[in-house]
This record gives sequence, structure tokens and C-alpha cells, in this order.
Amino acid sequence: MKSLLTVVGCASILTLGVVNADEFTHRYKPNEPVEFYVHKVGPLANPQEAYPYYNLPYCAPKSPIGEMLKTFQKSINSKTGHHKFFNVGKSISLAEQIGGHVLHHSGHSIEFVKMYKEGCTTSPLTLDDHDKFTRAVREEWFYQMYIDDLPVWGMVGEMEDMEGKPWTPGVEGKAKVYTHRKVVIAYNRDRIIHVDLIPDRESLKEIVPGRELEFTTEFEWKETETEFEDRFHRYLDNKFFKHQIHWFSIFNSFMMVLFLTGLVSLILVRTLRRDYARYSMTGGDNGDYDDEAGGTPAVDENGKPILDEEGNPLIKAGGGGGGSMPYA
Repeated sequence: MKSLLTVVGCASILTLGVVNADEFTHRYKPNEPVEFYVHKVGPLANPQEAYPYYNLPYCAPKSPIGEMLKTFQKSINSKTGHHKFFNVGKSISLAEQIGGHVLHHSGHSIEFVKMYKEGCTTSPLTLDDHDKFTRAVREEWFYQMYIDDLPVWGMVGEMEDMEGKPWTPGVEGKAKVYTHRKVVIAYNRDRIIHVDLIPDRESLKEIVPGRELEFTTEFEWKETETEFEDRFHRYLDNKFFKHQIHWFSIFNSFMMVLFLTGLVSLILVRTLRRDYARYSMTGGDNGDYDDEAGGTPAVDENGKPILDEEGNPLIKAGGGGGGSMPYA
């Protein structure tokens, strides 16, 4: 037993000694890979309607070039040229599963505290691809991504009228998709604090069947003095993330509480009324009722005491017998 504990202890020390910085410890070393996950796309007006990110005909980032290729050489699938974890699901907690969080690797290659730009080009858009992008833009779809467990949101595109001005419903317009976005990652020492996604309006491209679209993503790093423990505070700010008050749900919950309270009160009152009637009919008000013999008053199915010919209540005999005797 002692030798087994020694082996386990040594293995634990060795394991702790080789642990690297990653998304689980939330600590990173310079030029260390940072995983970038995609979550969903869906209408801004109905966040519950969600689809996988790559249901839209976005292209997957190809392998990096230059110095970045040396860093991610082992992470590249030689057959496809994509990241080997591209579109692979992330292991998530039970709470995230209940909340419907299904994360997949985006295929982007990021290094901690290293500026980087990555891009890819789609195949010529088919009519189906055109319809998907057009619907997403018209219905104001947004997408959600995660870096180091921090969510970030971006719009798929914008509608413009035929003159290139902001579009208003009921007017003929054209759908355009953002083809360039900048991801600004703020860090404090070896930890990521917050992430911002900034779409470039100059990169809006019209969605036309047969056209190829080139998508680029630029990663920028900047230092911040915000501590790691405070990094989620910005998500609680109403200006940053507006919370809708569901009045119907509140009213429904309130009425349910009233109904259950009334139901419990009704049961309690009926029980107390029956017990009080039984107690008063057996002389309990004068304090001369003695239940030491183990007898209990005989009552009918409505809880009323059963009386004998002289009007005295009957008492069930103790000892498990089924007979009754009058109480004098």
C-alpha cells in the first residue's frame, strides 16, 4: 500500500511538472497556440434559433505561411491543409451541454501575443450558397465565437439600398457580407482578459452567384491593466449586453406561487378543521379526555364522530381490536 502511494505521488509530481499553459489553466506563454472556437449563427431577433457556424458557406482557413507555419506544422492536416482540429467539437461541461453550447474548432491558428492575419477564399458561390448568405443578412444573423472561454459576437453582413445607402424595409436592396474582421485580444501578463471583434465596413461584398469571396481575419494583441478575476464584469454591463425582462414569465411564476400557496392552505385548513372537530367532540375542551388506554374516537368517512344511542361518542378499542365502546 505504501509503495502504491509513493508511485501515485511521484506520478502526480511529474504530471504537474510537465503541465503546459493552455485554455484550462488560462495561462499562456509567448507564441503558444491559443484555441479559437465557433459556436453558432442565428437571427439577432431570436437567439434561440441557432445553427452551426459552418452551415453558412464560410471557407475554412488554410494552413499558415512563413514563421507561423513552423509553429503550427504539427497541427496541420496534410491532406486538407486545414487545422487538424478544424470543426472538431470541444469537450464541454454538463452545464454548457444543458445550455446548448456546442463548440467546434474554427480552424484559425493563433499565437499568444503575436500579430497575425489569416485568410481563405470560397469556391464560386452556388445558388444555394447565395440564398443562405442572403437570408442571413436580411434577417440580421449574428455569429458567436469563443477564445479562452470568452464569447465574442459579430454580424454576418448588412443590407444596403441600390445606391449603397443604409437599407430600410420595403425598399429594394442588396445583401452584402463582411469579408474582413479584426479580433482584438487584450491580455494582462500571461492571461487573456477580454476579446473584441470589429468588422470592417469597407470589406462589405455583394453576394452574387458564381463569385468567389475572400475572407480574412486579423488578430491584434494589446495590454490591459484589468485583472483576470474581473474579466467577466464587462458582460454584466447593461450597455454592453442588454437584458430583456420577460414580464409574462414573471407573471406566470407569480400566479403559480399563489395557486400552490392557496392549495396547500386549503389542505391545511381542512385537516385542522377535522382534527378540531374530533378533539372537541371527545371532551378535549374540558381537559378530561384521557387517551392513555390507546383508544381513539371513532369517526365516519367525513371525519364526524360516531355517536351511540345516548349521544356519546364511540371510542375504538386499543390493542388492535376492531370493536368500539362508548365513552362516559
